[in-house]
Amino acid sequence: MIVVSDTSPLNGLVIVGHLPLLQQIYGRVLIPPAVADELERGGEDDPRITQVLSLDWIEVCQPTNIQLVKTLQTDSNLDRGESEAIALAQELKAEELLIDERLGRKEAVRLGLNITGLLGILLVAKGRGFVTEIRPIIDALIQQANFRVSDRLYLEVLIAAGENYQ
Repeated sequence: MIVVSDTSPLNGLVIVGHLPLLQQIYGRVLIPPAVADELERGGEDDPRITQVLSLDWIEVCQPTNIQLVKTLQTDSNLDRGESEAIALAQELKAEELLIDERLGRKEAVRLGLNITGLLGILLVAKGRGFVTEIRPIIDALIQQANFRVSDRLYLEVLIAAGENYQ
């Protein structure tokens, strides 16, 4: 299975101590150089983020469609990491693109890519028995990683996970 990730799913999961879920679910995860750069910069604030780059199941892979990367940056106002991740996922015909940012998700879907965000990853992890509850993980993402989620989506995800949402 080919899976490409943008920065935010990696950042969020490493900050709350659940990055191994990605390996359990996907095995190997590809990231473009711009995402590696963002992780490197994030490590200046939190050294755990930089450690992601030393994992043998995270692989940096260069997208070749530089025109698409530039178009996504200029026309769709995406950052370099999102643009490279989308271009790489399209080039490799990835089964999944891990991305959370609304504009990036919109462009990825427009280009025909299958997307999953942090909350979707957590639902898969629970469904496969890798975690027993996702509510504490979502709460940690909100509190520790500044993950933004609307109240409505928060409740929808907890209901989908079969967890008490009171």
